[in-house]
Amino acid sequence: MILDKEMELAAAQSLAATANSQNVLYLGPNSWAGNSVGTDNIKLLFTVAEAAGGSGTVTFELRSSANADRSGAVVHEKSSAIPASKLKPGMPVPYHPSIPYDADRYVGVRIVSAGVYGGKINIHGVASRQTNR
Repeated sequence: MILDKEMELAAAQSLAATANSQNVLYLGPNSWAGNSVGTDNIKLLFTVAEAAGGSGTVTFELRSSANADRSGAVVHEKSSAIPASKLKPGMPVPYHPSIPYDADRYVGVRIVSAGVYGGKINIHGVASRQTNR
């Protein structure tokens, strides 16, 4: 699988604190997703860069906004609470969103952390996900 730096939302971003992803995907002034005539959505791939600790959970929210600073962001999809013990390098993250057709110009992920220490995540936009291990 080829990972494009321009499609990178997070690179070894900490899971220990609630925060927006380090980067956003800019879909353009006409919002690619809403004006696409194709059926292939951009998928998001979450990979664990460093194991998380603690007895808490992490939740991921797929958001979009008309503004680069992400003000007024709309939550399109939210993962269930994922236990820190499930976030190990080499293991799949049990959350597989695609950017919806009604996403606005700037797409990002909000990481909501509760009782987690350590741990780092990578998030990329991809054409398809590798399904074997």
